[in-house]
Amino acid sequence: MEKITNKTDISIIIPINNVESYLLPCLDSVRDAIRDIEAEVLLIDDGSTDRSGTMADQYAENDHRFICYHKQNDGSGSARNYGVSKASGKYLMFLDSGDLVAEDIYTNMLDLAERTDSEITICNVSRFTSKKIYSSSLHQLLYSKLQDTNATHISKEPCLFYDTLIYNKLILRSFFFEHAFTFPEKHTLIEDSPVTLPMHYLANKVAVLHKTEYFWREREGNSRSIDQSSTDLKNITDHLNDLKSVFAFYQKVGDSKLLEALQLKVLVIDLHSYLDMIDKLPEQTAEEYIRRLNEFIDSYIDKELINRIDVTRRQKYQYLFKNDIKGIIQTNIYTRKNHARTKIIKKEDGYHYDLPAGLFHVSDDALYDYQGIEPDIRIDGMRYEDDKLMINAHIFNPKIETITEEDLAIQLYLLGDLSKQRIPLTAIRYNDESVSLHYGGVYDRINGRLDHYTYDFASFELTIDLRQLDTEVMNDDLYYLGCQYKTAVNEGFSI
Repeated sequence: MEKITNKTDISIIIPINNVESYLLPCLDSVRDAIRDIEAEVLLIDDGSTDRSGTMADQYAENDHRFICYHKQNDGSGSARNYGVSKASGKYLMFLDSGDLVAEDIYTNMLDLAERTDSEITICNVSRFTSKKIYSSSLHQLLYSKLQDTNATHISKEPCLFYDTLIYNKLILRSFFFEHAFTFPEKHTLIEDSPVTLPMHYLANKVAVLHKTEYFWREREGNSRSIDQSSTDLKNITDHLNDLKSVFAFYQKVGDSKLLEALQLKVLVIDLHSYLDMIDKLPEQTAEEYIRRLNEFIDSYIDKELINRIDVTRRQKYQYLFKNDIKGIIQTNIYTRKNHARTKIIKKEDGYHYDLPAGLFHVSDDALYDYQGIEPDIRIDGMRYEDDKLMINAHIFNPKIETITEEDLAIQLYLLGDLSKQRIPLTAIRYNDESVSLHYGGVYDRINGRLDHYTYDFASFELTIDLRQLDTEVMNDDLYYLGCQYKTAVNEGFSI
């Protein structure tokens, strides 16, 4: 891939429809992020009936890099496609008009794309509301499983099936046009998967930026976005049709490993999202959801894979197969109110939940509940002296005891976000009963008891001698403390 020679490095496409409450903060964040690059920001007013279109025009009048187009309302997919047709940049990036970006998102992603010769570059994502910022569960699943810290591919890292969002991607425009990608149009529920998941396979390389650069708004009150309003039949129809197109693509690819990974992702995320809302639907609509979900599973999913997902989802699917709406609803209520506090017992064959016998009829093993979930990692203290940074911290899986060093294996690194340099560090493990005292108590509300777990060997001490590091190389990069971990129930890499 040649170095950037286009007059425009990147075209940022922002569909706009009735977002007057959120638009200016979004555009301000983009303006701050494009200060050091050649960019065009294409504002696609998709038939707004509030002040959004006027606000976009005014913004474009004050900054020549922002260009506003107006079109009739055909949905976000149509607006994205229209924006692509107007783009001139070497790379494309999309943005929801209610979301925010970090100041260095475009410079970091452009730099990584060029250095790794990648058609797609992705960054980490956080969710936010007016009151808080929190992890995106979808991207937590993705980044906890990603092993490669540089350019990779979905055939090497099937966890990229969880990377369905379009907004965290910098995409080479020539690659986008070569494969004639288009977003579904006239959808009630805009779905990125028919573009992003085939894109992951067709790319030669996908570069991974671990830093959180994109902030995905959870809209509140009457301004909920279409991806948050999923309770009518048009939405489930669109979503299932989009999933069918993704399955059709990967069936043609013919890789059984990838098809299996796709099925597991769809069970854990896509189909379960509808089971999780059954108790919020009118009875007739719920019955239709059940019918459509069973029909889809019969056509596209190997039911044996359900034994490889977490216990509450396993039970909901068993109720689904029996058309037992009441059972699904009762499992939903239990999961929301008490499952996080349900006691886990270590037995000879592994870890098991103490589940309500009348509600659960599936295996009570806890193994798959921890897949893709990062352990609790916290810094307890930090000090700096004599050019040495000394850190005391702990790591454990909630309710999975860490009594001896054998219960948890860790390897720590300094990880360069842009350079991808990985510097191994030596951690000294030690016994610290205070971790169990602070975090070991879990109150089981159903049984009215306090369960206690031991994390005495979860602590470690780390010393980073800055004199031994190549600071000339490190000065132009951002470094994270990374932890490779392996326990009885999960393994992964956390930053």
